[in-house]
Order: sequence, then structure tokens, then C-alpha cells
Amino acid sequence: MLRKIAAHRYVVTTRAPFVADREWPDDNRWDSFRRFCDTYGDTEGTVVELGGRVRSPEATSLRDYFPRATFLGVDIHDSPTVDVVADAHQLSQHVEPGTVSVLFSQSVLEHLMYPWVVAREINRVLEVGGVVYINAPQAWPIHESPNDFWRFSDRGLELLFGEDFGFEVIESGHDGEFRMVSRFRNGPLTDIPNHPAWGLAWVLARKVREVEGDAGFDPAKTADRSRQYPS
Repeated sequence: MLRKIAAHRYVVTTRAPFVADREWPDDNRWDSFRRFCDTYGDTEGTVVELGGRVRSPEATSLRDYFPRATFLGVDIHDSPTVDVVADAHQLSQHVEPGTVSVLFSQSVLEHLMYPWVVAREINRVLEVGGVVYINAPQAWPIHESPNDFWRFSDRGLELLFGEDFGFEVIESGHDGEFRMVSRFRNGPLTDIPNHPAWGLAWVLARKVREVEGDAGFDPAKTADRSRQYPS
């Protein structure tokens, strides 16, 4: 369960023992995902992982974290851990809309051309009340070229998985603090190491309504938010 501690901020109050007993890497980039598994690991509905292909030899399928669920690994390439080969931009053509209880992805969204389209597709396949957990790099080197397109902050993920796309944000944040150093040490670049960057931004959200058409674009709202940029 989650206990609300502030507006859109929650903490875990119970843990699924089969998840809590697992060993996790000594790396706080995993903190939010660990809490997500602790909370939703006993789901008995359908769980979808976007980016379900296991690539590195030391990695294992994350379906083991959801032993009671009907688990679907979705990826653009086939592999033994992939159940559905599909483009995430067309997810609802391959996974029945309104049938998914939990959907998650780790470090996938930055590789998808149009993440706002993917957010709409995630809304379509989730049941009302279903939850989505997404993490993606906030500061990370270019990787998996030529398909490395985006970097995100927690505020950016809140927009993609917020009210305009049919969700309510449960929790969001950053994991894995970095310090960046430029090889040029002059002017404002000198001060860069004094400011934190993060390995990952993440969001946990719940679907509260269906979306149609051009969800996510409201000219009045974008103008208002744009004026919040520091003057």
C-alpha cells in the first residue's frame, strides 16, 4: 500500500515479502523501482513490461517480480522473454484496451520517437484505476544510437502521465545523483559540479479516465505554464 504524505507524494507502508527478500544492486538508481515492486508485486491481473527483451548476460527477466500476474513482455524485437512483438506507439493494436492492471518500463522512453503518443497508448491499454511506472534518464550519455532521442525530468514525466493524458500522478522524483564535470573550466561551466544531476527521472501514476484525440495539448494551459519560466 501507499500512504499519502503530501500532495502527490506517497510512501510504502507494506511490502510483498517475495520481493522484499530479493537482493538489489547497491545503486540508488533502483530505489523507486524497488518500492514499485514492493507495492505492486502481488498483482494478480495483467502486467505489461515495455522493453521486455533481456539483452545483457547478467540481466534476468523482470517477470519474476510479479509471480501472480499474467505477464506480457513487449518489445520491438523478439527474444525468449518477449511475449508480444510490437511498436509501443501502436500498443493498443497488440494489447487489448482496458485490460492491463500494471504497466512499467525502465530506460525505454528515451528511445521512443514520440513519447506523448506512447503515453496515450498506455492510457488506452490500462484499465481505469490501473497504474503505470516509468523511468528514463535525466542525465546519461548517448547510448543505443541511432535511437536515443530524449532526456526527462520528473516534471516532464508528470506532464506525460498527468491529467491531460488521463492520469493522476501518485509519486515522482529522481534516483541516482550525479555530479557532472565539463572538460572546459571557464565561466559558468566551473560551477556545474556544484549542482546535482540524476541518473533517472521516474513517475508512478494511475489512470483515472479514457483519453481521445489530441490528448495532452491545451493551448491555454501551455501558455500559462510557459509563463512560469523564470523571467
